[in-house]
Amino acid sequence: MSETSETSWNLRLRSDIRWKLSDEATGKVWIATDPLSRTHFQCSEQDYQILQWLESSSSIDSLVNRFHETFRPRRLTTTALVSFLSQCLSAGVVRGTIPSRTDLTRPRVQSQTDTGPVFGLVRSCAQFVLKLFQMRFSLGNPDRFIQFISQPVLFLFGWPGFAICAVAMVLSAYLVLMRFTEFVSCLPTWSIIRSPSALIGFGFVFVVTRVIHEFGHAVACKRFGVPCKDIGLLLSFGMICPYVDITDAWSVGSRRKRIVIALGGIYFEAIVAAIAGIAWCFTVESWMHDLFFRIMLVSSATTLLFNANPFLKYDGYFVLSDCIGMQNIRERAWQAFDALCEGRVINSLFESVGLSIYFLLALANRFSMSIGLAVFLYALACQWHLAGVGVALFLIYTCSAITLSIGSWVGRKSETQSRRAAWLGWFAVACLIAWAVTMPLPNRFGSTGELIVGERRPVYAKEQGIVSQCIPPSASEVPSGELILKMENLQIEKEHIAIESQLLQTQQNYKVAERASYADPQNQDKLRRLLEECEFTKLRRKEILDRRQSLEITAPKAGYFALAERSSMQSSDLIPPSWDYPATQRLRKVIAVGELLQKNELIGYIYEGDQRRIDCPISDEDANLIRIGTKVRVRLMQQPTRVMDGIVEEISSAHQALQRGSISTNASDTTMLMVSVRVPDLGNDLLHGGSAEVVFVCEERSILDRVVDAGLRNLRWR
Repeated sequence: MSETSETSWNLRLRSDIRWKLSDEATGKVWIATDPLSRTHFQCSEQDYQILQWLESSSSIDSLVNRFHETFRPRRLTTTALVSFLSQCLSAGVVRGTIPSRTDLTRPRVQSQTDTGPVFGLVRSCAQFVLKLFQMRFSLGNPDRFIQFISQPVLFLFGWPGFAICAVAMVLSAYLVLMRFTEFVSCLPTWSIIRSPSALIGFGFVFVVTRVIHEFGHAVACKRFGVPCKDIGLLLSFGMICPYVDITDAWSVGSRRKRIVIALGGIYFEAIVAAIAGIAWCFTVESWMHDLFFRIMLVSSATTLLFNANPFLKYDGYFVLSDCIGMQNIRERAWQAFDALCEGRVINSLFESVGLSIYFLLALANRFSMSIGLAVFLYALACQWHLAGVGVALFLIYTCSAITLSIGSWVGRKSETQSRRAAWLGWFAVACLIAWAVTMPLPNRFGSTGELIVGERRPVYAKEQGIVSQCIPPSASEVPSGELILKMENLQIEKEHIAIESQLLQTQQNYKVAERASYADPQNQDKLRRLLEECEFTKLRRKEILDRRQSLEITAPKAGYFALAERSSMQSSDLIPPSWDYPATQRLRKVIAVGELLQKNELIGYIYEGDQRRIDCPISDEDANLIRIGTKVRVRLMQQPTRVMDGIVEEISSAHQALQRGSISTNASDTTMLMVSVRVPDLGNDLLHGGSAEVVFVCEERSILDRVVDAGLRNLRWR
């Protein structure tokens, strides 16, 4: 023996590992179950005996001699023994160390190096963060309860039960295919999925189907006498998923029984989907019709995408593992791919190539599903305006996962680290960092605006008078020429009566002079003078009639009429022109009968057209972030519980907005810009001039884009 074989060690078999003897096609094998990591390790009877001898042997030499004495004439080399013990140490079946000076063709066991207390603290924090994203809550041992409730359905795992369920599934599939057009039309669209009510409904159905799925595993275990040691809830990324611990199923000796236990959840979900499909086909449009469709859709989709997927470590993975007779396929596929990249072959070329193909397909499947789920959640968060929270949580989770990965690479000795694995790992890290810095981030700012119900035209009192009649109420639609209010002016009435009398007298004098001119031709000059006086009186009469007509104020254009804010006394709305306004005044939007209106006094506004908008001021700096068509979110103070969508329609200076009457004089600031926002969903019952909160949803920009833009602007290149 060499020096290495005589070196003592401290390898010991873990006492908490559970062992189970199983009859396989290749012979009897021992299956070890790790209660901590929930992984499995398989070995032959001779390998199991070697592990049992570790307690009484202290060197490789003694183990080899004992093997030769027990299993004569079989031979065991030192290289094969150390290789087997290295695999056991890597799998966590044994604890301790193998002598450091070994002359072996296989790589030595990887040992951890000291990475320092700071890095250890960072790794602990990363592990804590990852546990927050996936928390497990145990509800205790459910074995007796499951034993009680599983009795009525145990027949489903017999041949009569299989036949009945198969007929139900075929019938359901046939009925759904017969109504395939209706099935496609009932599929939820994006507008339905993003609504909170639909998400709550689908989430409730998902939890119920998960409970049925896990119940199927538990019933299958009871059918073959396997205990269920734990039941609970798994909170994974905010989603509630019930679970049942059926790791003892690997202790079942029959491969067929293990496959049935692994397929028990899918089997029960298929039964539920079949029953829901039949019920959906025989019900009319109602809430139960929609509920059956959701149950059928969720049971089928989750089964195909997750549970039956052999590339995820769920039911399909363990079924594939039993079918091909190979445990820990994922770990072996990684080792086979790494070895194939380095030019080595594990066991056989066919196995190495097959496992490498499985590894690549599993990697592509996980990558596509992760990207699809991330895009779906990001789009949903953007719709709910929570994209920033979603991105922050994703970055926290990604940084924690990267920290643990780096820790596992740094903690290994360089001579045993796989160069291909490190290259793939750092490539994945680079992709995540590139995605993080190039992912668009939300960018928005807010402002306060004023509701405008159309193009504003002021309405003035052309003459002084006392209001005698008010026709339309404030804030109402009026046609063109509609009477708004009517005033009385005694002075104009007196002038009208006087001019009518004067005109009548002048016309009578003209007629008398005209008859007299036939007898005396010298009266022609007097007749011409009376005619001029009559024409002048008619002109004055027309002016007075126009002034009298102006006392009836009508709408110049068809539109929305609203009274202007006016100052008045608190004691009375009747204000004689000779009075001075008192110190205590108030703003009002009402005109009372008998109220005195001064000449050229503002009465109200006519807003033309049906286009309703919101005008709000913004600064020059904020104006650089928006353009015509930028989306906004609006909340009116008249309807504080309603949030509406709109777009930017016009960007102008505050001076231009003041000229067209969009803003009042006391609210304008010519140093700012005025933005007009069009909101299609504005109702007709809103009052003009109401305030509104406006949030501008600017173009999303990534961190890299912002950094590059800031650098180019500092260099005066942009």
